Amino acid sequence: MNRSKTLSFVCVCIALAGCGDDGQATNGTPEDTGSTGEVEATTMGAGPTSSDDPATTNDPSTTSGGSATSDGDTTAATDGSGSSGDAPTAGVCVATCREDQDCCPFGALGCPSEDYPNNWSCDEGFCAFGGCSEDAECIDLLDPSQECHPISGIGTCFEPCREDGDCAMLLGRDGTCTGVADDGSMYCEVPVDPCRTDDDCGGSGTCDVAAGTCGCTVDDECTEDGMGCHI
Repeated sequence: MNRSKTLSFVCVCIALAGCGDDGQATNGTPEDTGSTGEVEATTMGAGPTSSDDPATTNDPSTTSGGSATSDGDTTAATDGSGSSGDAPTAGVCVATCREDQDCCPFGALGCPSEDYPNNWSCDEGFCAFGGCSEDAECIDLLDPSQECHPISGIGTCFEPCREDGDCAMLLGRDGTCTGVADDGSMYCEVPVDPCRTDDDCGGSGTCDVAAGTCGCTVDDECTEDGMGCHI
């Protein structure tokens, strides 16, 4: 596996701070990458971590990981062994903030700013990542194989793929060339194991056992420090 493939994988998940139920990173808000039963996207960015900053995440890029999102405000009761009832998981656990600085990766120089990759902001109490705007930003930070394409509206650095063979052995697992950016560009995704209990979510929500994804309906379900439920 070459260096650019490894960088592409790390980048996709962070750029959006977590991946949603379609394997794409979700809207620039950092979120946990616990078991989801979906696919983990591979894109670029670096977000705050729970051990380093009150505003916590696992991706811009998101991402990943992450949980399925839908509308609704129904609270699903849990007992530590998986969400019960018929109510769908409504949101995802993402890093909370009071100001833009809270969203910066620990030790990041020049953050926050308007320039990628330090263009983090605090949007209504949740961290949001601005993403890249042109290929040059990806090339300067990574290598010439990287390009900037929008995923869920957020500019994301990744190396486009053409076939599954381009996605071999990403983070120790073979991926598939199944991710589709907003502009139709393809990127690598890596399957992750579905959750079976709330413990599998690692503090980032509760487990929707039927879907195998982690999510939340209220802040109390996001037990990891610095996280809140974004619906």
